[in-house]
Amino acid sequence: MVTPMAYYDLIDRFALTGCAVCRLLKRDAQRHLDGVVYEYTLDRELHRIIRAARGLCNEHGWQLLEVAGAAVGISVVYRAVVDEVIEQTEAQGGSNANPQKLAQKLEATEQCVTCKLLNKAEQAYITTFTQYLTDVRFKDAYQQSAGLCLPHVRMALRQKLDKAQVRLLLDSQQQMWVRLRADLELFQDKNQHDRHGEELGAEADSWRRAVAQMAGERGVFGLSRRGEK
Repeated sequence: MVTPMAYYDLIDRFALTGCAVCRLLKRDAQRHLDGVVYEYTLDRELHRIIRAARGLCNEHGWQLLEVAGAAVGISVVYRAVVDEVIEQTEAQGGSNANPQKLAQKLEATEQCVTCKLLNKAEQAYITTFTQYLTDVRFKDAYQQSAGLCLPHVRMALRQKLDKAQVRLLLDSQQQMWVRLRADLELFQDKNQHDRHGEELGAEADSWRRAVAQMAGERGVFGLSRRGEK
């Protein structure tokens, strides 16, 4: 069996801070948003879906603004979205429209294209994660990492796991959460009045890491991805 590229991608990201799956999804989102800007006018299906979706979701729409040199491309993408909104409004009679019917017509009929891509990528990463969890190289890299964020732990637990996989996943994550809790406690202690000014160590960013570990990395879960599988 050919080892999937996701196996190596995950191992590489285990060496970095934060949830490896989140990091890969952020990379994939950025690549996709670059493509939306530069390939949109050449892809009729992408054009149709973005119009039907009324643009990108809130999260990915704002991320799109961060693509370097993309102002003209974004104007092309969103000119089509604005055209769609105008057409739907005029078709319902403009200011004479039935407000309830018009509101329905202005609803998106397609999911955000970036969210749709990330849903597929996320499932592939979680499948690879659970499939190779007991692989020696993979397990060692995972256990030396910060672990998965809570949303991705839940996704992993919903896969078809055997007892050994469940035990390894939960034992590993439990140890990571205990270490995080210890860092949070030490951070709080060092911020007490009688220890104020004491030099901080690895616990200094524990409060940021806690948010990322419990909620996932910022920008990963777009508005149309928030209902977990």
